Amino acid sequence: MGWISIRTTREQLVYGLLATEKGERAMFETVAHVDHGDILWVVKRVIARQDGTFGLKAGGSHTFILCYLIEQDVKEWGYKPIDESMGLNYYDCPLHFLDMAPVQCSAWREKVRAWHVEQAKQPSCQAA
Repeated sequence: MGWISIRTTREQLVYGLLATEKGERAMFETVAHVDHGDILWVVKRVIARQDGTFGLKAGGSHTFILCYLIEQDVKEWGYKPIDESMGLNYYDCPLHFLDMAPVQCSAWREKVRAWHVEQAKQPSCQAA
């Protein structure tokens, strides 16, 4: 999937990406999110409103991890949604998100855990 650009503010874009979406066949709600500037990490839940939506029965749900890449281009803000099953190349996803959704890509989750281990080894900056 490509980039989607909107003439809006960054705050309005993020608000829209996190808002609950109610469609005829499904509803998407944000369970958790963390804004890392150019990446917005989100745990989303899709709830089927009709049988067969996303392979679910009506009322059934599925939770997944997704990141929105976010960038500004002149007067527009753009975003690109990428979910775990698509093979993410970003690894600073909050660790607790991994416990909130079923595994879609175990190799990616291993890289997320390894990234956090490496970050923990980095010396922290301390004021003199």
